[in-house]
Amino acid sequence: MVAYTWDLDGDGIEDELRSGGAAGFTGTWHLYVRRGSCGHYVGTITADVWPKLLGRHFNGLEEIGGYSSCEKPPCSWQMWRKWRFDGAGYQLAEEMKASDKRERPGP
Repeated sequence: MVAYTWDLDGDGIEDELRSGGAAGFTGTWHLYVRRGSCGHYVGTITADVWPKLLGRHFNGLEEIGGYSSCEKPPCSWQMWRKWRFDGAGYQLAEEMKASDKRERPGP
């Protein structure tokens, strides 16, 4: 199911973010860049809420940020994560406790 469309590569054509889970819960988001009538898979990210485009490009695709629960219990805090395209797929590039982040991104 297409949950969201973004222009990840700046070509003016909407690319697809497909949900692998229910919105508002920890979700898996599959990313596709459109070329003609085909969607090309460029990676998967995991975030608790809607991820956000951050305005910087890496290897031709935009950086993405989002909040996720910490993955090493016992912990109860949110993590702020950034994913960047490395030329082959989106990879986790940075993470920090959300309380250590200076500002929260908007929706």
